[in-house]
Amino acid sequence: MATFTRTAALLAVASARAQQPIECYDLFGAPLYRPLLTGAANESAQRNLEIARFEFSHDELADPAGGRVSSARSWVWLGRRLAYAGRFTDALDAFTTGRADLA
Repeated sequence: MATFTRTAALLAVASARAQQPIECYDLFGAPLYRPLLTGAANESAQRNLEIARFEFSHDELADPAGGRVSSARSWVWLGRRLAYAGRFTDALDAFTTGRADLA
């Protein structure tokens, strides 16, 4: 009976994963999915992401060309908080954009 219950639980997880969009791929080509954050973990990740976005929008350095550019610290924390929330593709985009912005 325990084997049946475990098998049923594994099939339920596999079914839920199949319905999720693929977030990105690992180095071996295996799909990576957004983690299923629930309850307090999800609320914490979303709250911290909003804080990072707020700090990102208010942390600017003077650009020699006369414009404004966000600091490396802001880009890194925005990318990290996106990743903690399971938004790996968005995190990679933030890191890539930040690198180009600061180059």
